[in-house]
Amino acid sequence: MIEGKYKELKIKKEGLIQGLKDAYRLLYDKDPKDLQNWEIARAIVESLDDQSKISIDLAKECIFQITNGVMTFPSYAIKEEIVSMAEEMAYMFFPKLAGIQEVHMADIEREYFNWRFGDKNN
Repeated sequence: MIEGKYKELKIKKEGLIQGLKDAYRLLYDKDPKDLQNWEIARAIVESLDDQSKISIDLAKECIFQITNGVMTFPSYAIKEEIVSMAEEMAYMFFPKLAGIQEVHMADIEREYFNWRFGDKNN
């Protein structure tokens, strides 16, 4: 995983989705301008295990945004598919989740806020 200080960046005017767009650019070396947010999210979770292209901080932002962000999906099945993939990968970026057998969005939300605003060990 490359080092990064994404945690310290301010949320841009585009909102939380900006982190997903940043990650997409780093993972795919192109702009996601013609993609819907859910398509960007799917592409990210399909490639997020390539830890050589994005920082762990940006990966944490993406996992949180995909599982807890406000995003419109074209169907419940697609939402479940993408969110489930992100939940399954969350332990890679939030070490305290490794002991949980089935990680859910509430677990990710708790660890994200501990990492972002509190617990310095996460």
